[in-house]
Amino acid sequence: MTIFAIHSSWGRGGSTINLAFIVKTLVGKGHKVIVLNRLKDEGSDLLKKYGARTIHINFPLKMNTTAILENTDISLFMIIKQNLKDILRLIVGFVLTFYYLLKIKPDILFLTDVTFPQCAVVGFILGVPTVCNIQAEIIRGRWGIRRHFLIKVINKCNKIFGITSAHIKPLVEKSLDKKKFSVIHNTIQTTEQKPSRNDEWLTLNIPDDKKIVSYFGGASCIKGYKLLLDIIKEITAKRNDIIFIFAGAFHKNYSSNWAVGTDPGNLSLRDTMDFFELVDMYNISNHLRIIGERSDVITIMRKSNVVIVPNELPHFSRPIIEAFSEKTPVLATDDTFNREVIQDGINGLLASYGDVDDWVQKLERLLDDELLVKNISENGYVSYISNYEPSEVASKILNSFETINNRMYKND
Repeated sequence: MTIFAIHSSWGRGGSTINLAFIVKTLVGKGHKVIVLNRLKDEGSDLLKKYGARTIHINFPLKMNTTAILENTDISLFMIIKQNLKDILRLIVGFVLTFYYLLKIKPDILFLTDVTFPQCAVVGFILGVPTVCNIQAEIIRGRWGIRRHFLIKVINKCNKIFGITSAHIKPLVEKSLDKKKFSVIHNTIQTTEQKPSRNDEWLTLNIPDDKKIVSYFGGASCIKGYKLLLDIIKEITAKRNDIIFIFAGAFHKNYSSNWAVGTDPGNLSLRDTMDFFELVDMYNISNHLRIIGERSDVITIMRKSNVVIVPNELPHFSRPIIEAFSEKTPVLATDDTFNREVIQDGINGLLASYGDVDDWVQKLERLLDDELLVKNISENGYVSYISNYEPSEVASKILNSFETINNRMYKND
């Protein structure tokens, strides 16, 4: 079976890591995966490492069909500019998908997110079975017009799976065929994690008597870095026994004592500028290690006392389940998606976004209450084994693709 996947992303972010696991799973069972990717970069290399053939187009096909722009503080001019770009993305995406489907003749077209509706339409026209993975909240819009048409298009796919039930809920509600929907959680890339060398940790200069709180969202507003900096400012004014590790992408024009930025995105430049300005303004640099994108996330979590996930925009946060796998307690934003993963006080703690005092109070509980940490850590690990363990997720992925292929051959 040949799967043609449209990704069009960059870097080794969450969506690329998720696709890499899907590629590894499918290729491991003898299937061929071809990925239409935006750039030849570290993310593309990761996909190739796990067996994908990659095609690079140097053009973004993702359309603004998620709630990200609605929750990002950008100017009206930028919003208009982004929406005008969608017209070009629609045309180019339609033409490129048409070209590659005719050239490759895949058994399945795989859309790695809801951001490729124009590509889905081509699949329908050419009669190629189409799978869509919902990884982001669907756009709401002022009048709901774009949302309405997006749901109409995506619901014509042969198989739709979301990383939580909340992601696919709007689609399920509007579909008569409930059987084509499923929840397939993200999982961890166990073979991708590299152990940190001792000299790497020495360069971070973290004294043995310090407690470590790790954040993995990079300089992105939707990941909640502004709230994180407010939390750091507040808690370090009270106590001096904490070091915060700030991991994740920031703009390539910037660097820290421990990392150089890797993100080429235009929208990330303003976030990165604000981030470094706030770090200086709050005078918290001595409590912060800005380490950029890392491949040893699991090792970092293993060494951490707490993993903090202060995301502003509700979305599935892989660091939660990665922390679960290492029995490291998690403090996360109390929102729709996180409540599906964390039961407050049972396998993690939830805090209200924007309420700094709430975050500081609960973070101190996780740093000081050994019994609470023991119970939460054990329950988090049970959640990981029950719902997010790689072999379980791989089985669901194979079932989604192979049942479509088997049905296609039966029809022939």
